[in-house]
Amino acid sequence: MIWIRDPSGSSAQVDLACGGTVRRIRLPGDLLHDPETSGGCDTELFAGRLLLPFADRISGGRYRWRGTEYALPVNDVQMGDAIHGFLYRQSLSVVDHAPDCVTLRGELEGHPGYPWPLTVTVSYRVAPGAFFMRVETLNRGDSIAPLTVGWHPYFDFGRAAVLQIPASRYIEADDQLRLTGRRPPVRGSSFDFRRGRAIGEDVLDVALELDIAGTRSVALADSTRLMTMTPSGMFVRVQVFTPPRGRGIALEPVSAPGEAFNDPALGVTELEPGASVAGSVVIQSEPR
Repeated sequence: MIWIRDPSGSSAQVDLACGGTVRRIRLPGDLLHDPETSGGCDTELFAGRLLLPFADRISGGRYRWRGTEYALPVNDVQMGDAIHGFLYRQSLSVVDHAPDCVTLRGELEGHPGYPWPLTVTVSYRVAPGAFFMRVETLNRGDSIAPLTVGWHPYFDFGRAAVLQIPASRYIEADDQLRLTGRRPPVRGSSFDFRRGRAIGEDVLDVALELDIAGTRSVALADSTRLMTMTPSGMFVRVQVFTPPRGRGIALEPVSAPGEAFNDPALGVTELEPGASVAGSVVIQSEPR
């Protein structure tokens, strides 16, 4: 584990052994929540994990890429799907470390069902009232690699908190969480958070497409604090997930759902050999 700290009291705890998992963010006061309170890398709810080389789920673990069929190991046994990649199982090494920041790097070699070697570089930094992360992925292979990237933090807010997301469309899924390929407007649905409303008892597991022409900032507020999360770069969607037990809500910046491997129209990154792509997130918190 590594702690990074700012003199103002902002800090974050990073787990090198589990792919750069962010275990704590304090700005000051705890901002993150682990619904499982588990210290291991393998976990059901993936709290704080980086999701790479694919975010969310690939149905049955199978996809077809440029004329070839691939089969990934199924790690969501209940649903029979592959979810959230495999970076979270790999140890990362320290490239640079100062009191308030750290840069980590990992080499992903070919995995079953995903033969492309990747280099992943992730940086974290804290400042007064703020946390910054940036993840960059380089394709070291000799062919175009499919890629989606995400990060899976749970924020320690109760169901009375007000959530606001500047997103006018969502990615539709059926009751088995299989994506239909449709991207309907949020208007009239339970996924419309544009004006801000309490989370309440809604059961949420949906990807919302950020309106990138304006601000991408997602806001979450209760009676004592206001938090904003601003994704940039490849992070153009936010997956909203309410865990089946305990406090907290997951607001996951993602580039695209994993099922984009099968349906590139959903936003898969086609990463050329020798090319890289990056995404950043800024989290800010202030008392109300």
